[in-house]
Amino acid sequence: MNTGSNMMIPMIYREIFYSFLVGVRASYIHRTNFSFTKFRYSIYNNLWFGWAIWRIDIHRN
Repeated sequence: MNTGSNMMIPMIYREIFYSFLVGVRASYIHRTNFSFTKFRYSIYNNLWFGWAIWRIDIHRN
């Protein structure tokens, strides 16, 4: 991960932003089965996994 320009953005905002991107991808993938509970669960699940993967990616270097 480059430490230059994106160090100005606070860490918590970047966590929320990347988790949001993962959640949007999850909702786009799961939009076909229109069960609302499944839809919501897939978004929350992928939000958590996106956050966890992103945290692991930070601590890798």
